[in-house]
Amino acid sequence: MEQNINIDEFYQIIKKHWRIVLNSAIVGVILALIVTFVVMTPKYQSQTQIVATLPKQQQAQDTNNDVTANLQLVNTYKEFVMGDVVLEKSSRDLKRIGIKRSTNQLKKSLQVTQPQNSLMFTIKAKDINRYDAKAIANIVAYEFQKNVQKYLNVNKISIISKAQVPQKPVSPKKGLNILIGLVVGIVCGIGLVFLVEMRDLTIKDEDFITDKLGLTVIGHVARISQQQLQQTTNARDFGMDQKNRKDNEVTTRRGRNI
Repeated sequence: MEQNINIDEFYQIIKKHWRIVLNSAIVGVILALIVTFVVMTPKYQSQTQIVATLPKQQQAQDTNNDVTANLQLVNTYKEFVMGDVVLEKSSRDLKRIGIKRSTNQLKKSLQVTQPQNSLMFTIKAKDINRYDAKAIANIVAYEFQKNVQKYLNVNKISIISKAQVPQKPVSPKKGLNILIGLVVGIVCGIGLVFLVEMRDLTIKDEDFITDKLGLTVIGHVARISQQQLQQTTNARDFGMDQKNRKDNEVTTRRGRNI
């Protein structure tokens, strides 16, 4: 049978089982802490900034085409950074200083970003070792600067900011992970609460009988506590003892009269 739950009923259900939701949220936070601080490996990111000068023949073009030319050229540079020419030479350079990274590993660790309508772009390198992250960013930038002028029609490439050793890891994001764990825990707790409610087939109030089942209530049974039940039982037993005692006295008197 399909049941529609309004906001008030939802609140009452959560209020009734708030301990389940709380415990689930705590478990979610604990699991997030374990994953963040034990399972996940911190990664550091270092970056270098590069600026490109347009080829001379492009500088002479109509200024209306400058923005489009800039964007197209920088997009080409970004592809060139991630290409095999730069990465293979960067891999060999890194190997000479004791850092072994394949071209695929370098490609996964690198990111090239560019502000909108700008000839400046940034090469970012991410690694579990902060010093390796710095070395990767600087060497890739160096190989790009050296080879782009050889393979492309570029007037000048300048490295305006070299990569530095990062002081703090960029991942995992501790606060975000804990927040996600808390939210997931609460959602799972609410789901568990409604699962418990769905499995509870007891009738909880008169409205359920009249509204949901369409039946008529013909009487009420008062709720009685265990203490009241014990008092009622004791009173009944006491009354029966008194009655039995009186019956015994009447029987004894009749026997004497006989």
